[in-house]
Amino acid sequence: MSQKMIQALKKRVGDNLGLSPPAKRSKGGETPSKEKTPVDEVIDLSEERHVVDRLAEKVLKSKRSRGGSSDGSEQVKTPSTIVALCTKVGKGKDMLQHYLTRSLPEVSDQLSRGDNELSLELVLGGVLKEVTQRDVDWAKKETKDTRSQLKVMRKELREVNKKLFAANTKVDELTKELQDMPSTTQLEADNVSLSQEVNSLKDERESLRILLTKLEEDVKNKQTREEELVKEVGDKKSRVEELEKEVDVLETAALEVFYEF
Repeated sequence: MSQKMIQALKKRVGDNLGLSPPAKRSKGGETPSKEKTPVDEVIDLSEERHVVDRLAEKVLKSKRSRGGSSDGSEQVKTPSTIVALCTKVGKGKDMLQHYLTRSLPEVSDQLSRGDNELSLELVLGGVLKEVTQRDVDWAKKETKDTRSQLKVMRKELREVNKKLFAANTKVDELTKELQDMPSTTQLEADNVSLSQEVNSLKDERESLRILLTKLEEDVKNKQTREEELVKEVGDKKSRVEELEKEVDVLETAALEVFYEF
């Protein structure tokens, strides 16, 4: 009965993640190529060790508070070897198999006995939620920094505009004086120098304007990304709540089956 529950659980998890069920053995006894299991979709957890450990403790406390051990003689093992994935293993569908066989022997053993079927699923769901939340926080920080840069660039652009206005005013004044004075040699030299300065300021203003436009586009893109991450966090939270409800239902069903036997 326990093995049937495990198989049903794995099939349901695979359906929820949009993966195909395991391939059946053909009549000739040959086994087709294996389909990837639901856990092959795990993200790289090389930087999330502390998150996994904390979530594992939460899972253990949750099961104890719900009366996971009936007679107190058996305890649900908390995987003490939940560690980061090996950084040499490439991202993709081969990661979780390596994770289970190399880094999570206790969790793998528990899953094979059927005594803690959804612990790994809850841990991974929590990890995904916290990683996504961290990405949201990072996006908010990047947006804040970009806004600060925009503020500085706007201030510099205003200063350049003031200098340009003053230079244009001075050019106009010198041009008028040049027209009124009989000797124009020195004034022409000053006018050329000021014209060069005006051109330089115009180039600087154009560069700042291009940079400001680029920063504004970056802010819009980051705001869009932040909104997407917030939505993704909401979806992950809803998924975790659904999984917790399914855990409660499965535990209740398991207890009913246990008492029937």
